[in-house]
Amino acid sequence: MTMRATFRQFQLPERSISAAIPSGEEIFAIGDVHGRADALRFCLQCIGAKPRLNGSRRTIIFLGDIIDRGPDSLGAAELVVQASGTANADLVQLVLGNHELMYIDALAGKPSLWLTNGGLDVLDEVDRDWRSKPLSQVMRVVAERMPSGFSKLIHAAPSHIRVGDLLFVHAGLDPNSAPDTHLDRKRPHVANDTHWAWIRESFLTWADGWSWDPAECRYRAGDAIVIHGHSPAITLPLSAETMNLSPCDEIDRFSRLCLDIGSAQFGQIAWAHFYRCGEETKMQIAAASEMPTVHPLDLFF
Repeated sequence: MTMRATFRQFQLPERSISAAIPSGEEIFAIGDVHGRADALRFCLQCIGAKPRLNGSRRTIIFLGDIIDRGPDSLGAAELVVQASGTANADLVQLVLGNHELMYIDALAGKPSLWLTNGGLDVLDEVDRDWRSKPLSQVMRVVAERMPSGFSKLIHAAPSHIRVGDLLFVHAGLDPNSAPDTHLDRKRPHVANDTHWAWIRESFLTWADGWSWDPAECRYRAGDAIVIHGHSPAITLPLSAETMNLSPCDEIDRFSRLCLDIGSAQFGQIAWAHFYRCGEETKMQIAAASEMPTVHPLDLFF
């Protein structure tokens, strides 16, 4: 039987959060994509179909890792470039993920880290016979095939974006480093557990808040919330029986929200909607998940 995939939207009920955002702002943050253009297209269509709040400015913020591992990185990159139209957005922004940083390094002649972390899938997508050709030649073809708008976007993209009390970054913050130092866009790209595009353990387990106190030079409890990807909050496929997105929401325990839910492995992408309702800031988490189905005609073969 031939298995064909469709996509279904899951969502949690909206909730209030302590973080404040400017009046008139409506933000959709989208987690790791990893070459799943099909799931991303569905995400953007779901966002575009959502009625715009009266008088709001709608912003899409991608949390990085658009490319690598999945089957259609070029298509995913093109969808990012076209996201304003698909999602009915006024502004589209991207913070760099570690996979974009590795790709940029590969274009600069340092491909080894990228190739061992998902870059091979992009090479296969571009040219199935690339192994018989000089790598430098293949990389030129990859650069030519990558949508030009995406290439410009990643070279200009920041390490993070702040909107009110929300901070959007790919991997996270370092609890032992001042934000201006840790989030420096120009810091050398090193694949270790202190870089803003790679950090995991010390960030994920920090429970003392992410409001920076410059007088005491430390983070403390406050209204700040970090919106990130990189470290999957969900490691199982979503389904009608297990539509549990709650592991993404670590706001009450760790002042953070994770929107990485295993896109490459499970064909599912999470996003979060932030908006003002009176004096409150509201948030709703949603996801697109691949739902394998059997075509009715296949039952007869």
